[in-house]
Amino acid sequence: VLTTDLGSWRVGVGTSSPGARFDILGTGSYNLATSEGDFRLGDETYRLKMGVANAGGGAGDAYIASSHRLYLGAGNTLGRTQTMSISNARVGIGTGSPSARLHIVGDTFTVPVLQVATTYSGSFDVRGITSFSKPSDGWGYGVEGTGGFIGGYFSGLSGAYTGTGFGVYGTSSGTAGTRIGVYGTASGGTVNNWGGYFPTKVYSSELRVGGEKGATGYVAAINGKLITTEIKILPIASWPGGAITTIASNGTYLSILSDGKTFNFNGTGGSVSSDARLKQDILPLTNSLAKLMQLNGYSYRFKTKASDEQKEIGVLAQEVKKVLPEAVYTDDKGMYSVSYNALVPLLINAVKEQQAEITDLKQKLDQQQDLIKRLEKLEAAILKK
Repeated sequence: VLTTDLGSWRVGVGTSSPGARFDILGTGSYNLATSEGDFRLGDETYRLKMGVANAGGGAGDAYIASSHRLYLGAGNTLGRTQTMSISNARVGIGTGSPSARLHIVGDTFTVPVLQVATTYSGSFDVRGITSFSKPSDGWGYGVEGTGGFIGGYFSGLSGAYTGTGFGVYGTSSGTAGTRIGVYGTASGGTVNNWGGYFPTKVYSSELRVGGEKGATGYVAAINGKLITTEIKILPIASWPGGAITTIASNGTYLSILSDGKTFNFNGTGGSVSSDARLKQDILPLTNSLAKLMQLNGYSYRFKTKASDEQKEIGVLAQEVKKVLPEAVYTDDKGMYSVSYNALVPLLINAVKEQQAEITDLKQKLDQQQDLIKRLEKLEAAILKK
C-alpha cells in the first residue's frame, strides 16, 4: 500500500497514516529490502552501502549484521579485509574479532597503528592520552607496552620553553608500604644489563643503573660529573646500618654511616660519632704507654703506586694487631686496614701515664733537692764549730 499525504508532505509504504516524511511498515523480517540484499545511497561507487551481502562488486563495504554487530569494509570479493567492527561492546580496527574494548591491528610500517594529537595552542597542559586503571589499591596497570626494540618511547619537546621539560616523569604516592616513582629491570643480555640508562648531551655524561658484565658487585656506574645536594646509599643487606650521605645545607661535607657509627668529612678534616649515649660497656684503657712503645712509625710507598716517588708515613697493621687488635680490620680478601682514629685514645692515655710518671719523678726530685739543702745547712753548721 502506498499512501501520499500531500497536506503533511508525508509518504507511507504499508501504512495509510505515515508518521514521518517517509514511513515504511514491514510485515515480515525486513522493513526495506532489495533484490541484492543491500541498501545504497549514492552512485555506483557506493558512497554508503549497508546490508549483509558478501558477494558482488564492492558488496559489504559497510553492513549491519546479526548478533548486534557493525562491520565496515568487510567485502571479500575485491581483496579487502575487514577494516572496522563493533561487537559485544568491543571495537576492532583492522580485525573482525576484537579482544579488548578497543583493538587495533596495523599491517604496514608506513603509518602508525595509533596516532593521537591535540591542536590546542594555549598555555595549558593538555593531555594527548590519559589512562587510568585501579581495580583496587595496589592493583592495575595504567599503561603497558611491549616492543621488540623499545617497549615505550617518550619524548618531551619543550622547544624554547625556559622551564624544566620532562621526557618521562614518574611519581608514586600512598599511605603505606614502599613507593617507587620509576622502576626498571633488565636481564638476559650477554654484554650489559642496565635497569636504567640515562645519557645526557649537556655534560657529556651518563648514569647507568643495573649490572655490568665483568663488573661484579657494582649496580651503578657514573661516567662524568655528579652534581647533587645529597646522596644516600643504603645497602639492603645492612639497611639501615650502612649509608653514604653528602649534605651541603650546613656546609659541604661527606657523611658515612657504617655499623651504627657516623663519619663526617669536609675540606679541613672529619669527625666520628662519639656520644656517650651511643656507647655501652665503657672501660678506661690501661698500660697505654707500654702498648704504644711496642708500635713503630714507618715511611713507605704502596706497591700499587710504585711509580709515585712521594712516600707516605704510617704504621704496619700486623704490628698494631698484636698490641691493639681493636684498631685492625680485615676485608673479604684477608687484607688488613688500621683505624688511625683508634690510636688517638691510646696516645691520650699514654701521655697521661707518662705525665703521671714525670710528676712522680718531679716530686721525688723536689724531695731530694730539699734533703740536699738541709744536709748542706747541717754540714755548714758543723764546720763552724
